[in-house]
Amino acid sequence: MSENKCNFHLYLGKKDYEILQWKNSLPPKCFKYFVEQILLSYINGYKIMLPPIQAQKNIEFKSMPIHIVIQNEQIASFLSQLNSGEKSKIVKEIILFYINSEEGIKRGCVLPLN
Repeated sequence: MSENKCNFHLYLGKKDYEILQWKNSLPPKCFKYFVEQILLSYINGYKIMLPPIQAQKNIEFKSMPIHIVIQNEQIASFLSQLNSGEKSKIVKEIILFYINSEEGIKRGCVLPLN
């Protein structure tokens, strides 16, 4: 792995409903992996297929920082170019782009609640 690693906090709050719902529908400990794959896709300009958002009951929407350690050189270099105060905002915008577009999963791919 690279010595060029990047630590940052992704701050998720009530306004980040779609990201929180998607995060909670992933298998445990997979969120960081998919964030890395989304960022690599964004940097390299290619498409990625993401797991669909599973509709869930009783999701607690409270603000939470998620500590992410990136060890991929390409992603670390990209993030190091961003203003530290803007990293979380920009990464969230990129995640939303991929989970809400044909670049990731298709909009409307939310499974209905029973």
